[in-house]
Amino acid sequence: MADRAGPARAARRTGGGPMNGGEIHTNPFGVYVPGSRSHVPGMRAVPRDDHPLVPWAEEEHDGQWVDVDHAREQVEEFRRCLARLPEMIMPHVDRGHLVVVTGPVGMGKTTLIHRCIHVAHEYLERLDAEARRSPAYAQGRRPPRPVVAMTGGYVNYGNDVSWDERGDFAETPGINAAIRDKIVEALREHFPGMPLDPVIDGADVHKAFSAISALLAQENRLLFAIVPHIDWRDAGGEVRGKFLRTCLRHAQSRIVLFVEISHQDPDTAREVVGDLLSYPEVTHLSLSCLKAEDPVKFTDAVRGGHPDVDTPPLPGGDAWMRLDVRQLRKACFEAAERQRREGGRVRVTAADVSAPTLSRDDLLRTTARQSPRPPGRRSAPPPTGSPAATTGQPSAPPAGPSVSLPGQPSGPPTGPSVPLPDQSSAPPTGQPSAPPTGQPSAPPTGQWPAPPPDRPPALPPGR
Repeated sequence: MADRAGPARAARRTGGGPMNGGEIHTNPFGVYVPGSRSHVPGMRAVPRDDHPLVPWAEEEHDGQWVDVDHAREQVEEFRRCLARLPEMIMPHVDRGHLVVVTGPVGMGKTTLIHRCIHVAHEYLERLDAEARRSPAYAQGRRPPRPVVAMTGGYVNYGNDVSWDERGDFAETPGINAAIRDKIVEALREHFPGMPLDPVIDGADVHKAFSAISALLAQENRLLFAIVPHIDWRDAGGEVRGKFLRTCLRHAQSRIVLFVEISHQDPDTAREVVGDLLSYPEVTHLSLSCLKAEDPVKFTDAVRGGHPDVDTPPLPGGDAWMRLDVRQLRKACFEAAERQRREGGRVRVTAADVSAPTLSRDDLLRTTARQSPRPPGRRSAPPPTGSPAATTGQPSAPPAGPSVSLPGQPSGPPTGPSVPLPDQSSAPPTGQPSAPPTGQPSAPPTGQWPAPPPDRPPALPPGR
């Protein structure tokens, strides 16, 4: 999981010197929305603590990227697929590329996609510089130039393409058409005044992508289209698998589709993508959870370039393994803001940030991420025509242990209730306090049983 906390080129001087010494202090963990500082003349833009890095659109973002959880390996995996560039643009091959990026919510999937597009831009620029020395360049045989279409904006929100005009979750054909419309909108902005083939806006989405491919060949362009995560609510991943196969069909010549899929269960991600990995035009990039050493790497990068890969973990850093990189970044941003307001130097270390208290949503999300399913078991898909399958409504929670939350009403339990820390677990009056014979005793209030040494600390299964 790569994310945003490294040194911005213009902000590297923020580590020292008093604020009244002629130096403008900024938060080195803040991220400016691309183009925001020049969009309104005379107005000073404010950095955000939660925004993907978009180095292909904002040069400063390139220096803010940090290799957390070996995200650099995922970027290198994408570099290898660029070696197939000739096949992506050859008309008789008629196949582009599909890049599927999976990982838990908040772990930097959108930033990884933008990083890969930035790498592709640099790669095509180097190819063009080398091709200029070739006689074929003067004859018009040149490397393609990139075009980017974001169907969910910089942050890659999926609402615009997954909800219909009534506010209902759209059917799959409607989602495919909405994605196509967003791509065509970006092409119209990139080629202003150019008449487009009417088929591009037609009802047949597959033929529309064929027309888009022909337009790209005519203009010698390579399209990078970003498709956001869509909350299919299919527990087993069948709908997502079908959607990915449709995306592969749409990834025709000169079209590279990045599809983001959020998950909390890595087994589900492997099952969803597994059927496609036999195709050479499919690349799977996978992100996981924070590691104990990541808070140190995250903060060290601000103070002097990329940290050593063997950065020792901070004592107690395993608390971050239940959280995501977005929460780590927010904590670093808040620590830097405190130092900046106090008037001293902005120098945040891993010791200055502590893992935030988990909210109810975080508890349920983290529990699902860290509770692996038994081998060979797969959640059943919602019945055809059910709200979970057609309208996007969540299905009933699976049977199993549930998390007891103070002040939260609940329906009939589907399994034993597990109290949260600091919540009384005493039985009702008249009930025996000792567990049944052969059952393990409950841990003291506020503590969970210690996990095995090879697994990160896990909360009780939720929902």
